[in-house]
Amino acid sequence: MLLGKTDKHKEYVYGLQTTRGINSGSEHFGIRQIRSRQFKYIVNLTPQVKFKNAIVARSAIYATWKQKAKTDPDAAEKVRRYENRPAEELYDVVKDKYEWNNLAGDPKYAKVKKQLREKLYAWMAQQGDKGQTTEMEAFEHQGRHVRNKDKNKNKNRRKNRKKQQ
Repeated sequence: MLLGKTDKHKEYVYGLQTTRGINSGSEHFGIRQIRSRQFKYIVNLTPQVKFKNAIVARSAIYATWKQKAKTDPDAAEKVRRYENRPAEELYDVVKDKYEWNNLAGDPKYAKVKKQLREKLYAWMAQQGDKGQTTEMEAFEHQGRHVRNKDKNKNKNRRKNRKKQQ
């Protein structure tokens, strides 16, 4: 592509997100996704869990949406969709650039959804991503548990030194 020998780079782009260990995040809410030129397919690993992050917890703008949602059905729907995500989402990103119309349940798009799901799960397997199992292991991959253990060891060493003095 850089040398001008092709006008395409990748057929698919993959993504993942976790709320495990992030500030004000849900205890665990993993998202995996794949995007082609026309479609985006998203798997929300724990749709029964309410999606939370720093925006939900501390954003003044989001707080105004939550307040407005008490009386405005449109605002209520936006808040509901942000915090409560379905197990699967499929969007035609060409026709629906704001990803508002979830096509995952539409039989007309079953073939597209199946193809993207298979590609996504193959990519996850290639990456060693076991879905929810990997999600629950996120702390280990972030290195925080090691740093926190080291902090606790150092704190205990300081306490023991003070006691000995």
